[in-house]
Amino acid sequence: LHKDELRGEPYFYLQKGSFPNHSITDLKIIYTQEEKDQVREQVVADNRCPEILLKNVQVVCGLRGKSPSDDDSEYLSDESFRLSGSKIGAIRMRMYAQQKVEAQKQLEDPNCDKVVLRLDIECRLANREMEKQ
Repeated sequence: LHKDELRGEPYFYLQKGSFPNHSITDLKIIYTQEEKDQVREQVVADNRCPEILLKNVQVVCGLRGKSPSDDDSEYLSDESFRLSGSKIGAIRMRMYAQQKVEAQKQLEDPNCDKVVLRLDIECRLANREMEKQ
């Protein structure tokens, strides 16, 4: 477990095995104007920033080999960060207790083939040095 310094809440990272008895087989991160604005603010503040933190992003986790149906949404991809002059090196999604409860509620449906959550997402940018803690 990790602890969010601002919220003071513990969290863990979403992984393939985060939902017991369900494996995540597909993952889509919705990339709206709100997320673009968050990226722009962080890159403008420091164009060499090694990591971008996106707050309250909608994530769709496909289960049971099903891919969430495509709609007209734009999804987070390497191209999303061309403004920063970098590509995504790694993505980690923070899951707090509240999101875990929300996921469990959705998984109570025996026909559940996707879980939709709002998560905070850490995007490490490629070829950037992480600051030494």
